[in-house]
Amino acid sequence: MQPEDLVKGQDNWYATLCRHCPSSEGVLVRVIEGRAKKVQGNPNYPTNAGKQSARCDAGLQALYHPDRLSGPLLRINGTLQPVSWDVALDTLQNQFPLKWKRGSPW
Repeated sequence: MQPEDLVKGQDNWYATLCRHCPSSEGVLVRVIEGRAKKVQGNPNYPTNAGKQSARCDAGLQALYHPDRLSGPLLRINGTLQPVSWDVALDTLQNQFPLKWKRGSPW
């Protein structure tokens, strides 16, 4: 009998860096059917030699968290509203230089 949370499919391991850590730890990421499923320290990476911090594990959880932002938001009348990428980039391009000239980018 197989475990009910078993993920079937072809798995691949990719060597990469954890960008959640200040030291950019070397990690191996197990990807099954195009989705990252496991992160573990890369034993061949010189700075962490196979060890990893809790931040690496948390990064994988954040990737699939249901409350993660799925697109750009724009503050309209004090509330954040979802907008298209075109609107977000146009707003950034038009508003950022004006705010920067006033001495504050925010």
